[in-house]
Amino acid sequence: MRVSAASTLRGICLRHPEWWVVALSLTAWISLWLTAMAWVHEHSEPLGAMVVEWLLMPVAMIGALAPGSVRSTAERSLWRRRHRAIAGFVAGYEMQWLCAGAPLLVVVLLLDVARSHSALLVGAAGFTLATIWQCTPIKRRAVSACHGKASLAPTGWRADADCVRYGRTIGSTCVQTCWPMMLAAWLAGHAFVAMIAVTAMAAFERYSPRLGPRTVGIMLGGLAAGYALLGLYSMGT
Repeated sequence: MRVSAASTLRGICLRHPEWWVVALSLTAWISLWLTAMAWVHEHSEPLGAMVVEWLLMPVAMIGALAPGSVRSTAERSLWRRRHRAIAGFVAGYEMQWLCAGAPLLVVVLLLDVARSHSALLVGAAGFTLATIWQCTPIKRRAVSACHGKASLAPTGWRADADCVRYGRTIGSTCVQTCWPMMLAAWLAGHAFVAMIAVTAMAAFERYSPRLGPRTVGIMLGGLAAGYALLGLYSMGT
């Protein structure tokens, strides 16, 4: 029997209720790229553009870092309310990142003057901080907790609250895992390529628990050393 493309697509959507979160994530990545291209020739981005990027960043990251948790939310919810449950999870996840984003954005703005004079050295400092954080027990526990599950109430406001709470919990582990890398990317110029690289490193250590954290630590240390050497060389020329 011949199966139509519409039927195939419908089957994929039914088997993967997280499809619209992944689509939303891809849309956010495209928006981030367009924002980056709009200011590619400028010395620094205006505050409005930086705020827009921070709002888009966790939306973009959720498709790479938390699709399993999104799917788990749907599987632990009643079939008729699975998309409502996913929406609650996404809201909690985004809420956690937005709360963390405010102080990080303040740090970026305070260091913007220093970055304008010695961007490479400031970037080196950011990646050094990320490398140190990579070795802390808090970081190791956060990576392990990224795969945590949660029991969700079946119906009513308790179900909605549980989904939001679960999203906040996973968002909190993502913040603890990724905030130094994200800050380093901002201090290094917050280039679109740097954002992709940082997200890729965060995904690698999450899905490769044995080799990921150590490998990412080495990569961050290499980036710190590279930025420092380039910064010192530029100051001497």
